[in-house]
Amino acid sequence: RPPRSTLFPYTTLSDLDHRRSQVMFCDCCSKPNPDGADVSADTIGPLRMASVFEETAEKERLAASMDDIDEMRHPKAAADSPSLPYRTYVVTLPAGEQLGLVVETSDPRLTVVKGFVPGGLADSWNQRCSPDCVIDIWHRMVEVNGKRGSGQELLQFVEETKRLGNTSLLMEVPQMLVVPIEKTGRDLGVVFEEMRLCLKIIGVSESGVIPDYNSESKLDAQIEEHCRIVKVNDSAEGGGEAILRQLQTLDSMVITVAKWSR
Repeated sequence: RPPRSTLFPYTTLSDLDHRRSQVMFCDCCSKPNPDGADVSADTIGPLRMASVFEETAEKERLAASMDDIDEMRHPKAAADSPSLPYRTYVVTLPAGEQLGLVVETSDPRLTVVKGFVPGGLADSWNQRCSPDCVIDIWHRMVEVNGKRGSGQELLQFVEETKRLGNTSLLMEVPQMLVVPIEKTGRDLGVVFEEMRLCLKIIGVSESGVIPDYNSESKLDAQIEEHCRIVKVNDSAEGGGEAILRQLQTLDSMVITVAKWSR
């Protein structure tokens, strides 16, 4: 039989069956009753009762162990887990000071960080927070004190709350898709809007290099409207203008695309 687990007691059903057979064939059952009366729980000896209790306790321990193993294999989600599919973190800023974030508000669906004001609250936060809570370029502002809205609305929420008390920001880290591109005379199949730091995708055609890539990719890895092309060949130098020029002139390249939850 397999060795006993170092985490949980290893007990098989055959073990319990064997112990049950030992109980059933104890002296009080194997020997005839001289008085011809039925043997009840009141008349069986203490050895039989002890064996029954041991079997019951062993079953309970086995059931508890199996519950623990099932919990390890299928952990329950935390009650306060965010519903967003990508990694999120919470920023808590004190009242009465400037936020110090430069955000893009042209897209009503996404409020994305594109810069910092030195000495602001965000800059101070980044210097003292844990590494996994550092606010960075392309991170998305999702909520302000539990409220959602467009970029303009979120900034208005910040202005309203920072004078009254701490401001809590729920931030989302984008997924960065790294996609090899081979045009071979074909169009990319997307419509761009040139921005200072990147290209914003505002439409995807039915045919082209990127639509073909999407057809072979899982949904969470597809390039779609609202995504941003932020690098070409691992370089963001020159911003949106340089990225667009490379997309137009290069036949072979690797693009980096920022994607957020829907």
